[in-house]
Amino acid sequence: MSIENGGPSNIQDFKTRGRKVVQLPSGLAVEIKRVQMFDFHVLGELPIPTIEKVEKNEPLAFSEQRELYNLMSVAIVAGAVNPPFTDKPDELNRSDAVHVADLDNADRLTLAATILKFSGLNSEVAAS
Repeated sequence: MSIENGGPSNIQDFKTRGRKVVQLPSGLAVEIKRVQMFDFHVLGELPIPTIEKVEKNEPLAFSEQRELYNLMSVAIVAGAVNPPFTDKPDELNRSDAVHVADLDNADRLTLAATILKFSGLNSEVAAS
């Protein structure tokens, strides 16, 4: 879209269109952006079957719990803009980013699920 057709007039306007702020249960506000399916290629098989089980509140085997944790970490690191997040073990003490391990379960689930839904990568959005 060009500026003449009502498109964004600068880079910041363009980036803002694909972002929103999420309030986590802990009170932390996180600006998120849309992520792409390609961001999850490091996890192997796509689509990731664990997502649908979580959305249906079905119990997960231990291996599926590990898969879910990895999925949430990738979604959060790729989709959180401000503050930035990391999941690298050697970056637990970074002062310029939040480590995924610092999030409690409620915050982790809320943030990852919101990023996936905002990006159209959950079963509800995919079905519509």
